[in-house]
Amino acid sequence: MRRAVLFGVVGTLFSLEPLRKKLRAPALEAWFERLLHSASSLTLAGQFEPFADLAKSTLKTTLAMLERSADPKDVLAALQQLPPYPEAETAFDHVERARVLIGTLTNSGETQARTLLEAAGLEERVAEIVSSEEIQLYKPHPAVYRHAAERLGVEPRRVT
Repeated sequence: MRRAVLFGVVGTLFSLEPLRKKLRAPALEAWFERLLHSASSLTLAGQFEPFADLAKSTLKTTLAMLERSADPKDVLAALQQLPPYPEAETAFDHVERARVLIGTLTNSGETQARTLLEAAGLEERVAEIVSSEEIQLYKPHPAVYRHAAERLGVEPRRVT
């Protein structure tokens, strides 16, 4: 039976360190907490807003709340240029040796994920790049994971 592993993209395969330098603690953590909370809240309420729009609005709110003067455009542009963690390639090597499909599942858009994976030389090793935006629900809603399994052609119980 076919098996697959789903990797998150931002924060899992790719480091947020460039954003940390731009925002400094606790702004990065506060922004991501607000961003993920907002995504989850929208999903629970049966609403949807594209992740890029949500990232922009929550960043502006967080910067205002913390009285930070960072340029939101500059911070959001850095999201498109995150470096991979050094362990990302090794993790892919292990999964491939086990003959397991590699997929990514991200709350961000497919274009952003593809851009990051291409820049890191990892895109061709990924069977499917799945964005939660495809079904307009955010992780951790179970339907997002079922959708990713379907895209990979693997039974949900066979996906890690």
